[in-house]
Amino acid sequence: AVVSTQSGHYGRGTEPGKGFLKYSDGKNSYIDVSMAHCGFIDTPVIVSSLHGSSSHWTTTGGSAIYTPTRDSFRTYLYHSSGSYALAVSKAWSIQYIAVGYVC
Repeated sequence: AVVSTQSGHYGRGTEPGKGFLKYSDGKNSYIDVSMAHCGFIDTPVIVSSLHGSSSHWTTTGGSAIYTPTRDSFRTYLYHSSGSYALAVSKAWSIQYIAVGYVC
């Protein structure tokens, strides 16, 4: 019999200023965050936060999780003057904690 245990994955996030893609409006952004290395057998519970050197406090979306799977999730970022350029220039990153089952 296979016994699953609940496990948490902490502290590993995206590389600052990297991986952000332009949203369809051309100025805001989104990022796909990989958790494939965690080994979850089902979609975990995920809590995320936007980190950076500046201006991330004026941005929305850093804690909103979209399309979660056992291997990844997506976060959309909105800033009134556009988040894409800020994400890169201010070294933003998405940090997360995920808790779920692993074999």
